[in-house]
Amino acid sequence: MAASRLQRFRALFPRVGSAEEPERTRNGLAMALSLFIAVVLWFTFSMQETYTTSVDVTLEVAALPDGRALRQVPPQAASVSLQGRGEDLFALSWSPMRVRLFADGPTVSIADAVEEAGLPAGVTVLGAQPRTIRLDLDDRVTRDLPVVLDGRVRAAAPFDLLQPPRMEPDTVRVSGARSLLDGFDAWPTARVLFDDLRDDLNTPIALSDTLDGLVELSRQSVQLSAQVGEFTTGTLTLPVEAVNVPAGTDIRFEPSTVRATFRAPTGEAFARVEEVGFQAIVDYEDVVRAIETGTGRVSIGSRVPNGLDPRSIRFEPSRVDFFFLRRDTTAAAPQE
Repeated sequence: MAASRLQRFRALFPRVGSAEEPERTRNGLAMALSLFIAVVLWFTFSMQETYTTSVDVTLEVAALPDGRALRQVPPQAASVSLQGRGEDLFALSWSPMRVRLFADGPTVSIADAVEEAGLPAGVTVLGAQPRTIRLDLDDRVTRDLPVVLDGRVRAAAPFDLLQPPRMEPDTVRVSGARSLLDGFDAWPTARVLFDDLRDDLNTPIALSDTLDGLVELSRQSVQLSAQVGEFTTGTLTLPVEAVNVPAGTDIRFEPSTVRATFRAPTGEAFARVEEVGFQAIVDYEDVVRAIETGTGRVSIGSRVPNGLDPRSIRFEPSRVDFFFLRRDTTAAAPQE
């Protein structure tokens, strides 16, 4: 009797993972496998049927008539209507075609180009949008153009560039439509910025391609170099001198000397500037202009001998007064 009570109690709380559960699991797996096989069979047989679909293709101009070049970038994509077996069309939809255009004139048929590109057997072209592409062509010319830097190269204080930046090679051969190249007298680099340099610079930089590949360049990059040196500041006291003065004219300045501040490369170059010096000058044309305008003062400029490299020259004062000396041209009277 105690055993029957225990059995009724167990019936009220069945154990998880009873013998019926593996059976249900096997039935579920069988149904899922059957469904998967059915889907695969349906897909396989349906892919053998004939369908019509539209696919996008990428266009690339591969060849142009001799002596001709593009003035504008043509359309780079088209929509093509195709008919064929499902499996072939599915492959084309999954991996878009790249169609190379071989133009023997200004107009190219997209449908013909797609067929020439090679389609799976049994796939035919029903149409394309656009149907044709008209290429904007011009005479092809080739020119050697100097390369110019688009950007800046600057050193950190107290350093400076010893010479302007150089590019090697400094020319590039450019080939393209005449109407495009007529507007260029030089070819720019890509935009670059080099600031706060303390050491020499030597790096490749790309040439600009602002025309979206419409021109061909003999090279894609050049080597940019710049020498950096440390500079120091010096001062000189210089007399103010007049230049381009007509014969018989005597000009004086007040003050007659000025203090010149300059920067020069540290070492031998700086010592040469201190030894040789430079001139503080006033052009006679500036004097005439000051008289005409009534300003009464003239600005001081500098004249630097060849081989010297003083930078950032400043004069104190920067403007001076001037006056003319009258020469006595009266001859001495003869004595009796």
